[in-house]
Amino acid sequence: MRAIVEQWTNEPKPTGWDLFNAAAQARKDLQNIAVIFTEEDIERWASSTSLSKRDLFNAIGASLAVSYHDHKTNFDFCDMVVNALVRHVYSGFVSGNEKWPDLFYNVYLAFDGGEYTRVGEEDKDPSEMYTRPAIATIISQDETKTVLEAFGVS
Repeated sequence: MRAIVEQWTNEPKPTGWDLFNAAAQARKDLQNIAVIFTEEDIERWASSTSLSKRDLFNAIGASLAVSYHDHKTNFDFCDMVVNALVRHVYSGFVSGNEKWPDLFYNVYLAFDGGEYTRVGEEDKDPSEMYTRPAIATIISQDETKTVLEAFGVS
């Protein structure tokens, strides 16, 4: 795991975001997307970043949005991450233990919109038609900028 973390950062001690990226890269080949991230992972990331789970999910969503917008990560990776995390969002909210992370959910919906080709648009890439413009809108919003700044992501 340490070798994977070092691929993502030159810092000797990884930040919470580095640990998240390392875990995602290490687990992206798993068949069952539901187990890519465990509740223990979420707890560890929240603890290591001193963020509530809601703020953590929003920070991850904002970071993925910027990374995708800047062509640092591809659609498949970002879509896999948001799909793997959204079940934790639902379970925390339904249990009454967590507040709804609007920013993360908007990022999730943006990637969800690029997952399938619409009738009559078979020659078009849905991620370019729907996800990329939605992500551009999300990262231009003040809330996203505030979350990125608070999380230390630029």
